Amino acid sequence: MVKSERLFNLEGSYAAKLIEHYSRSNLRNYPKPFVYKLASDNRFVEERTRLERLFERYKAALENHPRREDIIKDKLGRFWEEDRQHFGAYYELETFDFLKSCQVPFSIEPDTPQGGRPDFRIDQPPILVEVATVFDIEEFEKREHTANQILQALRSIQNQNLELRIHECLPQVNSCQIEKLKKRIHDWVASNQAGSIMLKLEVEGIAITVIRHEQPVRIESKPVTPFNPDLIEKVLYRKSCKYQGPLLIALGIHQWPINIIYPEITQLVNEATKRKRINGLLIIEPEWRQPLVRSCQYYLFCDPSRIDPTIFAGNCQIIDVTKTPR
Repeated sequence: MVKSERLFNLEGSYAAKLIEHYSRSNLRNYPKPFVYKLASDNRFVEERTRLERLFERYKAALENHPRREDIIKDKLGRFWEEDRQHFGAYYELETFDFLKSCQVPFSIEPDTPQGGRPDFRIDQPPILVEVATVFDIEEFEKREHTANQILQALRSIQNQNLELRIHECLPQVNSCQIEKLKKRIHDWVASNQAGSIMLKLEVEGIAITVIRHEQPVRIESKPVTPFNPDLIEKVLYRKSCKYQGPLLIALGIHQWPINIIYPEITQLVNEATKRKRINGLLIIEPEWRQPLVRSCQYYLFCDPSRIDPTIFAGNCQIIDVTKTPR
């Protein structure tokens, strides 16, 4: 039953399949999702406890919700997804925690006249709150899928001492490109090329480094997503098309430090509010403390004429996008 599920019930129906798959794998780093490391590494015991307590408060807030069971089932399912869905589920819990700290009445996944169900709705003044991550973008999803295709194909090379690092790949590649890459790595492994330990390849939009280790390691890594303001703009546009009325988007940015993206975010939100697409952007920046526990910092980018920032005063840093120099 969903009622008895805990977030880190490692024997539960949602976690068991993922845990079993990766506990049997000798792969390190990627493609293991972070949620697996969070669940299996004792260094994260404090963070697991924090998230478990947060999830309990989230479930308690759903006590009289007509779709309580479905919402809990969805949250657990996405938290334990192999792909990047677990980041969305994580940031929804953090946004819930933020709204609770603001002490404003709000509801979870309310029905709207348009038929959609935002993640939250602040009651007074009415503001829809939609949680997003950069992984919501179709372009990122395509690149992620391509990287998985490449790694899956290269696993058939019968050598367990290889470290595979993908630096770049196009959103779409065909099987011929992957087979060409696979053949060149296979030939390099077979020939040993005078004992060389590193091979760098660029094959029609794919850049990869292969490193041969003395011991079996089988490390894999996918390309890091560089900061690109266009990615954020696409997220804002995609989310804003779903709803009418005051909209606050909460965006998780675990990859990019706020001080680096600050000027671009200010400009983007200023333009988006002028076009009346959104009323504000809440940036969620997680930080790790010792012991390994996450502590989130919140930054509200807004035009005060479009949203009342005093609702959130004392719980986030407020940036007036109409006054901040660009």
